[in-house]
Amino acid sequence: MKVFYTLFLGFVLFFVACEKEDNEDARDDFPPIDYGNIQADAFQVLLTDEYSSITDTFGFGYLAENPNGIDTMRWNTLPNVNRYYKMEVQYYYQGVDVSPQIRAQGTSYYNCIRQLDFNKLKIIDIEQDANNDNLGLKTDWEVAIGNDINPSDETAKLSINYIKIDKQGFCDQGVNIFEGLMPAKIYDASLGFIPIDSVLLELSRNSMVVDSFGYSSRPNNNDTLEWKANGVSGDTYALKVKFYRAGVEVSNKVKEQANYYSLCFSNYNTSTFSLESSDLDDNGLPLGLETTWKLNSTAPPNNSGTMKLQLNYQSWQKGSDCSFGDTQFEVEIPYEVN
Repeated sequence: MKVFYTLFLGFVLFFVACEKEDNEDARDDFPPIDYGNIQADAFQVLLTDEYSSITDTFGFGYLAENPNGIDTMRWNTLPNVNRYYKMEVQYYYQGVDVSPQIRAQGTSYYNCIRQLDFNKLKIIDIEQDANNDNLGLKTDWEVAIGNDINPSDETAKLSINYIKIDKQGFCDQGVNIFEGLMPAKIYDASLGFIPIDSVLLELSRNSMVVDSFGYSSRPNNNDTLEWKANGVSGDTYALKVKFYRAGVEVSNKVKEQANYYSLCFSNYNTSTFSLESSDLDDNGLPLGLETTWKLNSTAPPNNSGTMKLQLNYQSWQKGSDCSFGDTQFEVEIPYEVN
């Protein structure tokens, strides 16, 4: 009988232990996390200035517009003048815009924007879902910086959240589906158009200046920019451009506002030499004050000509060439390869 009770007790303990283990396993898998039926792996932001009707865009993930993955959302404003913008966030999955699906199920989703200085950048209106709760794919903004005209660097964190029940429209609710960072900068739109009346070009090879060319109030004895290659094809040159106003160099001011400026070279014979590289602005786009060139040929008739130097200014959406904005300074430069 003692043996029977011992075996019976052992069986009961084994059964209880197994049941407890099964219950613990079930507890680990319950409840499962519900991510909804929409996925995202990239987003694009469109920011439209209501004053100028110009739209700036920012892409995150494979939608990044710059090959270096560098981009900045620009908010232009003026001291003591409020500026108004409309922002739209579009989420993508495997190259397909899933924003219409998010909007169709808007009562279960919320697009959150945080980490900005909301004392300067204020949301004044936000898109609602069918229940009049915040959806946030579209927002209206007011930029108000008062007397603080110094450019301000910001970083916004964007995330799309899935809220299965009881959506209340704040950032920490629900399950995060996708998120990313968007660098942003508030610019003083009154900056730009630096007064320039002269230019000086310095051409170097092997870190030695081989020639210079001056225009207007900074004349140089040479009236032609000479590329002294000694007939050697493949030579590399460094070209530095300096701008002046009333005899005072203002190149550093152009560099400080590099995101607004592009210095372009055109009308030269590309069979003679080619532009290899340029200094860059904050967004990885060419500035052009310091460039490197490669000599391709020194044989006539390609050993002389003229080169057009053009400095363009644009307070919004600077491009990679001079097909945008306003030309602030322009000059034709005679050159000769000998």
